[in-house]
Amino acid sequence: MEEAILKRHPPTATHQQNQSNIPINGIFTTTGVPVLAGGYYAFGEFVESDHRALWINIDLNTALGNFTPQGSTFKPRKLTLLDKRSVKPYLQLAHLGYEEYDIPSRLTKLNQRIESNGRQMSPSLARKYNCLHWQMYMIRRHAEDNCRTTSSGKVPWSPKLQGFWDWLSLWKLLLKGRKQCRVSSQKVRRLMKKTRLCNAWKKTTDDLEVALTAEPRTYKQAKRQATQLRWDFLTVQTKDAKKKKWKSQKAHDRFLWLRRMKQREEARRHRHAQQKGSTGGLPAIQIEAMLPDGTTRLIITTETLIVNMLLYGHSIAGEIFGCKGQVL
Repeated sequence: MEEAILKRHPPTATHQQNQSNIPINGIFTTTGVPVLAGGYYAFGEFVESDHRALWINIDLNTALGNFTPQGSTFKPRKLTLLDKRSVKPYLQLAHLGYEEYDIPSRLTKLNQRIESNGRQMSPSLARKYNCLHWQMYMIRRHAEDNCRTTSSGKVPWSPKLQGFWDWLSLWKLLLKGRKQCRVSSQKVRRLMKKTRLCNAWKKTTDDLEVALTAEPRTYKQAKRQATQLRWDFLTVQTKDAKKKKWKSQKAHDRFLWLRRMKQREEARRHRHAQQKGSTGGLPAIQIEAMLPDGTTRLIITTETLIVNMLLYGHSIAGEIFGCKGQVL
C-alpha cells in the first residue's frame, strides 16, 4: 500500500488541519491501481470540519478488474539437482567465484573477530557479514544463470507454430534414419500423422537435405510472429468457450461421466498392453454346489482344482464344471 496524496504532493505543500502542518489523513491505494490525480479541498468545503477533504481520481476499469494485464511467461530453473550436466558447471562457477573474491579466508577472519568479541555481533561486524553474504548470494545466482542454456519458455506456443516445428523435427528424424542412426519409429509415425505427410518416408536423401535446409528459414520467419499467433489462438479459444453452453446440467453431467468412462477404458487398454495386473490364468472359480445344508457358494482356486483332478480324476472336475459358476 502507498499513500496516494503524499506521493504526488509533499507534506509541506499544504496542511490538512488548521492547528497543524503535519498531515494525519490519507488515502492508501495498491501499486496495481494508478492514481491519475489527487489533492485537497478547501477548509469547510463539502465537510464542516477543521480537516480538509481528500480526493483522488482513478480509472474504474483498472480498479474494478476490467483491465486485462499482460500474461507473464514462465522461466524454467536452469539448475536441477537431478541433472548432472547442470550441477557440475554450477559447482565449478561457484568455486571460481568464491576463489576470485577470497570468500573462505574472509569468512574465517570474520569468524575470528566475532569470537574475539565474545561472540557478539557489533554493528560494524554485522555490516561486513551482510556484505559478504550478499556477495556470496550473487556469486551463486551468477553460477545458476550460466550453468546451462535453456530455450524453453522463450517462444509463445501456438498450434500453427507447433506445426512448423513438427515439420522440422520430421525431416531431422528421417535424415538421421537414412544415416543409419537409431531413430524412434513410433515418434516418426506420430509426426507423420500430425503433419499429414504419410509418404514422407519415401523421400530420397537429397530431398530430405533440401527440405531440412529450407525448413529452418520458414520456422524462423514464423517465430517472429509467435506473439501474434499466440494471441490469435487464445482469442479463438475464448470465443469457442463462450459459444459452448450446455442445454441442462444433466447433459453436462452425462458428458463428464462419458469422459471418465473413456479415460478408464484407455487406462485398462494401456495396462493390458503392458501386461500389468494379469497372471495369465484363472485366479479362482466361484461355483454353486448343492449340499445337504442347502445351496452354498464355494470359491475354488486354480491350484485346488488341479490337485483334485490329479487325485480324483476327471469325474470330480466334471462335477465342478457342471455346476453353475463364474470366473472371479
